[in-house]
Amino acid sequence: MEQIWSICKNTFIQTIRQPIYGLLIFITIAALVLSLPVTGSTLDPNVEDVDQRMLSSLSLSTLLGSAFLIAIFGASWGITRELEDRTALTVVSKPVSRAVFIIGKFAGLLLAVLVSYYICSLVFLMTIRHGTMPTASHVYDMPVIVFGMAALLGSPILAGAGNYFFGWSFNSALVWLDMILFTLAMGLVSFIGKFWTIVPFGCDVSTELTIVQVIKPDLILAMYNLLLAAIILTALAVAVSSRLGQIPTLLVCLVLLYAGSSHDYLFSKHAGQFVSLWLLGWLLPNLADFYPIDALVSGAQSLGAITATAAGVQVKLFWLQTLYAILYSAGAIFAAIGLFQRRQLDSDEGVGGIPGWVSIVAWTFRIAAIACLFAGFEAFAGICADVVSNWFGGDFTPKMAIMLNLLITGHAGETRYDYAFLPATGLLAAGAGLWLLSGFFARAAKWSYWTIMALFAAGIIFQIILYARNLDGINYVADGAKLAVNAFLILCLVMPRSRHYFFRSVT
Repeated sequence: MEQIWSICKNTFIQTIRQPIYGLLIFITIAALVLSLPVTGSTLDPNVEDVDQRMLSSLSLSTLLGSAFLIAIFGASWGITRELEDRTALTVVSKPVSRAVFIIGKFAGLLLAVLVSYYICSLVFLMTIRHGTMPTASHVYDMPVIVFGMAALLGSPILAGAGNYFFGWSFNSALVWLDMILFTLAMGLVSFIGKFWTIVPFGCDVSTELTIVQVIKPDLILAMYNLLLAAIILTALAVAVSSRLGQIPTLLVCLVLLYAGSSHDYLFSKHAGQFVSLWLLGWLLPNLADFYPIDALVSGAQSLGAITATAAGVQVKLFWLQTLYAILYSAGAIFAAIGLFQRRQLDSDEGVGGIPGWVSIVAWTFRIAAIACLFAGFEAFAGICADVVSNWFGGDFTPKMAIMLNLLITGHAGETRYDYAFLPATGLLAAGAGLWLLSGFFARAAKWSYWTIMALFAAGIIFQIILYARNLDGINYVADGAKLAVNAFLILCLVMPRSRHYFFRSVT
């Protein structure tokens, strides 16, 4: 436990000292403040209520985006950068297991995400308290402006003075002062109304001089839901960065964020038609259940339960969402430990011994291999469903089987699983071949370099032939994108560091 705490503390301190950490917090605060005039422009008859819901929706999205970016950059810096600098090699060469290293890194990064989320949440609550100003009759909330600006301007001034007189680290001092000053500002605003009168906690005085509740329990529960989503994303960022470099980590995490946010549409809606989507739906996080955005925009009464209104259902979903976030994050960290156990740390070429350009090409082929394997698996599932349909009756055929039948026989409704066996096998074989090719390529096999170069060149030649023979029926956007991708990947291969990776003895 002492080793985990030491790694956690070091990771937390190193993360908050990075300039990108303070910059992301500042950008988030600026976005939260600027959302006030942006959302005060709807034309709905119930303009004040609609604008306030839009403000909450936009601000909550900003909170989640900030936590996501801090998790990605923190994981990339805390793990990938330490591998490049060989700091991690120094740590794990001591009596510190790789599992302890990953757990400590996750704990430190999560603590940094929680701190940034806390600071930005205080600013969010102050903007909610100020509210939008859709009409000229609305007055500025001067306590929010005065105390908020005092915290915003006072923290860098005090941090700079501490750095000059006492040698404090400016970035870390700025973070701690933001926590203290914004907490004090929010505490004062919670009891001081718009017209400098004492009000109950979380309330305000409206233009009619009536007490209204501004910060509602459902809004706090919505913030808690997004915090659970941020914890899951942090665990995933650590898992991805335990094996990949900085750029692949960013790309993969963006894909995971999109897939998790669109989970209901991508997986739940079509899971009965595609077996592969059903499997992916279990593996990928369902972040959509943590988003209160739709409930805010639609004006639902209960944001914590997203669509439910009964208090008992809210409590039940609260515990279920918390348990899901804990279990999924734990699973992601176990996966990170397993991936990190096999990662090479003493390579001369940096992370995993693979230059960045080579890593991009290798992962391009791995993604293509995974796509082929999933398509082949889905095709075989369609064949099996076709057989079950013939034996037991009923329509169990997934869409992939229908598309294969249409491609091979020209009749989508006929049962021709015997003809679909060949392309299904071909897809699996192509996926396995591409996966092996990417593995040899990552290990600097010279023949794989020339093989992949030939495949890219063949793709460019094929696209040029299509341009020459069928000018009228060409989709210039799609085909141009294919040409650009092939040309970019060839450029990656001819980079000096990529060639040096494969031909060290020659260069």
